[in-house]
This record gives sequence, structure tokens and C-alpha cells, in this order.
Amino acid sequence: MQEKKTITLPIGKTVNPVFDGQNNLSFLKVSPNMTASLIDNNVVDEQSILEVAEVILLSKFRMKTIIPIQSVRIISSGTYCLYVKNGVKINRGRIVQPRGRQKRGG
Repeated sequence: MQEKKTITLPIGKTVNPVFDGQNNLSFLKVSPNMTASLIDNNVVDEQSILEVAEVILLSKFRMKTIIPIQSVRIISSGTYCLYVKNGVKINRGRIVQPRGRQKRGG
């Protein structure tokens, strides 16, 4: 039996959660830069990233949310999309996304 692969990812510029119409998490978009970092640091390799079963998502306030993954797909831009398992509902309110504030010049 194959071991379940779990990785930890921070929400930010390189990991973007995508929500559906009911504000439930649909999938995570992982940028090519984050993917390269995971491979360079031997967290995953080019094959095992496609076999990720679980993601621990870290928010700005160090809150951890465990997300079960159904499938992983790569799109043409080199971005990996990690799709949440069917029937699992993780509401936007459970994941605190970092928001940047821009200072107005005055």
C-alpha cells in the first residue's frame, strides 16, 4: 500500500485558494515558483506531487487547515491545481486569507 503524501503550504502569492459560488474551497492553485521550491527542497518530486493526498494550509495567523485532495492536475502555465475531495466543504470563513493594505500617498 502506498504511503499518503502530505505537504504544508502557506496561503499567499504562490498558493491561491479558489472558491465556488457557495464560498466553499474548490481547489488550490500552486504557482510554478512554489512547485520549483518544493522540488528543490526535496519535499516532493515531479511524480509524487501528482500523488498528494492531503495539504496542510497555513494562513497569515498560523492557523492550520487540513485539506483532503482528490486529484492534482497541471495546467498549461505550469501551475498545479490541487482539487478538494468531493463532499468535503471548507468554507471561506475557515481560511483567513492575508490581505495587503496599500498606503495612500498624501
